[in-house]
Amino acid sequence: MKFQALFEILKNRMAGANFLPVFLLTLLVLVIVTILLVRYGSGFFLGLAFILTGLLLINSEAVAGLVLIARFPLVIILVLYAILSRKNGVYFSKTMVIFGALPVVMFLNSVQAPNPMDALGQSILFLLLYIGLIFGGERILGDPRGRLVFINTMTAFTIIISCLQIPFLASSQGRLAGIFQSTVGYMIVGTTGVIILIWFVLKQKVWSFSFIFFGLFALLSFVLLLLTGGRTSMLGTLLGILVLLVRKLKRNLIIFLACFIILGPIGLELVVSFPGFENVKAKLFSTKDTRSHVWRYAWEEIQVKPWFGWGTGAAAIKSASQLGYTYHSTYLEFAVDHGIPFAVFMMLIFLWLPIRGLILMRKCQTEEMKDMANLSSAILTSYALASFFGGVLNATTFILPIYSVIALQEGIRAENLEIELYGSDQYYDENDPYYQASQEIQTGEYPGGEQA
Repeated sequence: MKFQALFEILKNRMAGANFLPVFLLTLLVLVIVTILLVRYGSGFFLGLAFILTGLLLINSEAVAGLVLIARFPLVIILVLYAILSRKNGVYFSKTMVIFGALPVVMFLNSVQAPNPMDALGQSILFLLLYIGLIFGGERILGDPRGRLVFINTMTAFTIIISCLQIPFLASSQGRLAGIFQSTVGYMIVGTTGVIILIWFVLKQKVWSFSFIFFGLFALLSFVLLLLTGGRTSMLGTLLGILVLLVRKLKRNLIIFLACFIILGPIGLELVVSFPGFENVKAKLFSTKDTRSHVWRYAWEEIQVKPWFGWGTGAAAIKSASQLGYTYHSTYLEFAVDHGIPFAVFMMLIFLWLPIRGLILMRKCQTEEMKDMANLSSAILTSYALASFFGGVLNATTFILPIYSVIALQEGIRAENLEIELYGSDQYYDENDPYYQASQEIQTGEYPGGEQA
């Protein structure tokens, strides 16, 4: 987003606000966050990034204004954590070094951008997000306790948001916006949240209380995702769930897929047959082409400057002036901004990340690490698919949860390397406050259910 537009939004959302309630609310939030950090540790930082992503899109000017204020300090804290923390070493994987080309190219391509100063600011922001969320996140998520807090925080937020959406079901006519300014808000939370909830379901004993609890909320969250009318998010979520099931079901996968193919359409028809859902049903099963004409506009711009593009931020400006919305494809937007070679380059990296997670899963030393690697692969699979039909990678709203999940994968990789280097006994120092958590996780005795 352009910095001038960002400041205008912030100004408008805080205009007319009573200073005292805003100050007291901010103070209350800081106290709560401090208590949570003391109680649960730094893993809550990455979970907070996911929470802020959802809150930014809530239909409340005051909340959105506070979130815009809170996001930048959070990233700065994570950057300092990445630089100063000594708890875990930072292991610079080849994939992450290559992925760092994104903020670098954005910086270099700011010169020819329609608005060079805004483009420069955006590239610096992406660099801070890259350092803070990925490398700061790698250090936080390079231990079991940090990962556990991160996943539990995202799960709790998904459940809370799903409950807040329920009152709007009766008034839903077409795409359900609910508490959000648009349907995109729940699609961001729901896609990631449903996959995590299903991940928890697969870790429980069948028909236990935890199994039923997570199963019901996974179903509720997926129904709400359906009601947004977003086919891309629905398909991306299903693909992510399939990645989870490949590990869990193994030999029974064919049987499960056969049941899913038979029962899936029946269940979907039942969901969308309720009164008021006719518009949703029409959209989900519509064969109308709503994307190719948008992509043609992008392709026309790409053809003019196919090698190096129009400059950082050009796609957002051009699509807004031509269409009033984005080009609905991350890779086409990259091509408009930075040229075809860089767009193909980024597409290959982003498609590689889910595969990398599955490869890492096979190398992990503990079952907990294998489960987490599998989860990172599932979530990144859904976003890799969504990138073909939506602006995901180059939007700061989306990039917070994506970078956090990449950090999860990097943290698992870093811990696995340290265990291989030092051995599990030396790595898990019994005097370390994280030692007990790691032991609990390795034996399956930890919040979130049985070990898979």
